[in-house]
Amino acid sequence: MPYSLNIGSKPQLFMKSIHNVLIIKTEWQEGEMKKMQRMTYLDCAKGVAIILVVLGHIDMGNNPLNNWIYSFHMPLFFVLSGMLMAYKNNCLSTGLWVNVKKRSVQLLYPYFTFSLITLIWLVVDQLKHGHADANFIIQVIIDTLSLDGYGAIWFLPALLMAEIFFLMIFRGHKRSILLVGCLVLLTSVSGMYLQVAIPLERDLLTTYLERFYNMFNRSLIGTVFIWFGYSLFGKLEKAATGANKPRLIILGIVMFVANFFLAQSNPSVDLHYSVLNNPVLYYVCALLGTVSTLLFFKFIIPNNRVLEYFGRNSMIIMGTQSIVPLTEISKNILGMTGMSFERYSYDVMICILSMIMNVVMIELINRFFPYILRRVPFREFTVNAG
Repeated sequence: MPYSLNIGSKPQLFMKSIHNVLIIKTEWQEGEMKKMQRMTYLDCAKGVAIILVVLGHIDMGNNPLNNWIYSFHMPLFFVLSGMLMAYKNNCLSTGLWVNVKKRSVQLLYPYFTFSLITLIWLVVDQLKHGHADANFIIQVIIDTLSLDGYGAIWFLPALLMAEIFFLMIFRGHKRSILLVGCLVLLTSVSGMYLQVAIPLERDLLTTYLERFYNMFNRSLIGTVFIWFGYSLFGKLEKAATGANKPRLIILGIVMFVANFFLAQSNPSVDLHYSVLNNPVLYYVCALLGTVSTLLFFKFIIPNNRVLEYFGRNSMIIMGTQSIVPLTEISKNILGMTGMSFERYSYDVMICILSMIMNVVMIELINRFFPYILRRVPFREFTVNAG
């Protein structure tokens, strides 16, 4: 005789059970919503990081603003990656290959789609101007296939490699200061070597070996920052109490000021090429700038829709940096107004115009070309297109 649930004899008990289940589910959903709301400060921090990427590409050179931006804006991305890994809390317990496969799809797929679009753009642009530099195009193809990247998109494979190194090195040793110290020492020495070696004209083989070495080294630098973010996340969440809030805000202000002034003593750093100059100052400035940014958004402005929007769409902004010359378009628009600005005011205005136009790019890609970012099933694509 098949089993049947008899609720007729005890309807009150049955309804009470249903009521308890609904309460538990509601409490769980509310807990998850609060948890997600607490994480919005990470999106805000990422939004600031990508705005600083745009701002840093407007006026390239050795000036106080750029010295400050380059001292921490790329390390901030790596630290945020580590914090998100700690938030998910399963990366070190699940299989290495599972994590590698998942992140490879998430990062390398948009890397290659954006790289292909960039390549097409460069070819069309050269033909439009009546010349085609075959050597340059071949170089871009080699850079793309070797995962060195062209333009700001270099960050995606660097992040993937850094996450893989983190999972391999710190599996079972996630709090090992000794391992971190070894990585800092190795990357510092390698950075000093590459800073001298890369500008030299060498034979083709040596040049490419040094470039691969640079890719490896900058990913190891990223690994240090991922470890820091992974370790920082839990401590920051525990410290986020009412009693600690004023102290942490003051600490963040002190760290921000210290970062700005120390960055002027270590100018022209560039993680892309492993240029650290003074390695001690580089790591100190990177951590000061990163932590001060996180404290600011954790305790002062945890929610900001504009920054959250740019943070969640930072990959699109990064991917289109080399495709659509928004900076040049913004400069032309500002030039048409006939208005004059001081140097930094001019840079900020160009950045604001560029970010406004980036909104158009973001909406176009998210609404009509989602397959640039992720693999979209054909059925889903046709439904959305229709």
